[in-house]
Amino acid sequence: MKKLTGALILIALICVAMMLASAETGFIDLTGRWEDPESERALLKIMRTFEMDVPDDEIWYDVELTWSQSKDAETVWYMAAKFDDETRSLVYTDGVKAEVTYDEKGNIASEQKLWEDSEGALIPIDGKLQWADRREDQLRAEAGEDNMMFQRVSRSAPSAEEFRSEYFMAVANVEEGSAGSSLKQAETARDIVRFALRNNLWDTDFKGMRRNMLSAWEKMSADEQSTFDSNLQEIFMPILESVFGNYAEVSGSFEDAGIGEDMAWLSENREAKASWQTLLGNTMTLGNDDDMFAYVEAGRLIVEIAAPAYGDGAWTAKMDEETVVHLASEKVENSYYTAIYEPLVDGTVEIHIRHMNGDACLETYSMELTVRDGAIQDPPRVDYTTAEAD
Repeated sequence: MKKLTGALILIALICVAMMLASAETGFIDLTGRWEDPESERALLKIMRTFEMDVPDDEIWYDVELTWSQSKDAETVWYMAAKFDDETRSLVYTDGVKAEVTYDEKGNIASEQKLWEDSEGALIPIDGKLQWADRREDQLRAEAGEDNMMFQRVSRSAPSAEEFRSEYFMAVANVEEGSAGSSLKQAETARDIVRFALRNNLWDTDFKGMRRNMLSAWEKMSADEQSTFDSNLQEIFMPILESVFGNYAEVSGSFEDAGIGEDMAWLSENREAKASWQTLLGNTMTLGNDDDMFAYVEAGRLIVEIAAPAYGDGAWTAKMDEETVVHLASEKVENSYYTAIYEPLVDGTVEIHIRHMNGDACLETYSMELTVRDGAIQDPPRVDYTTAEAD
């Protein structure tokens, strides 16, 4: 009967989600950090996963919920959740609950799994997320407690000076071929990943981040910018691709620098990987074109174009010849129009944004870029024409 009660609570909450979704359809991305304001002890992290072998039309997330017990102990729930089109919720089966302790370095000292068979959902309600779990709802009902309701954690980007000193100049100041250069490269690779993770760049104020990155970049000299570009592409991109792809290939360099244990931990940390990919993807598109640029935000591909100083009419956007619904119909802040593509999928993407006046095309912006593991790879190619090609 107790198990049935928990299941009925779960079903009821999902039914509520279906009713709320009936007036609003389509994909919504719940990527980010969420907290329970009542307890101030529960933190929910939701991250898109691109590593599962699933059909292209399925969207999956890695979900981790932590309940702080003390500075070295937590209760942790792990779920692989799928976005459900009908309820616009994240649903899961085989949810895991564990009691975890940590050593003085923050590494896991012990992990005791309490169960691995729960099922539930994360349900968006009025801008918040309600957690419904068959096992936990049963326990809460017995204790007379309500389901936890989460709200997004406010996000702020690093300052321009932090980007300049801890990222751009850190990379630019590495001298290739000098004495101790391999040790310096290893230390700097670790430091820039730590910088990205410390600032949660996978879940930050993305417009603020781009604004501050551009401001930092413009404060550098042409020589510093050139050295940064060279070091990033020839040294740090290959190193960090190996770190997050096959750490064993480069582990020796980090062990020689005395930071092998730290880098091994970072190489397995999904937030570290996602934060680095976000930083790299925005670097690849930074200042690439003042009229049209792209970046990844919370699992969505955002393309912005400068509003023209002339002409009336409407803007249309296409990606891979499919009409995009999420195109701003009016100017947004800073006189930019915005097109949003979601859900984000890996592959080569061709984007065409046209300024139309009736049947006449006044101008066309085109961009080709590659997305892998949720990040933009290499600077996109941008073309501009004042008339639509035949």
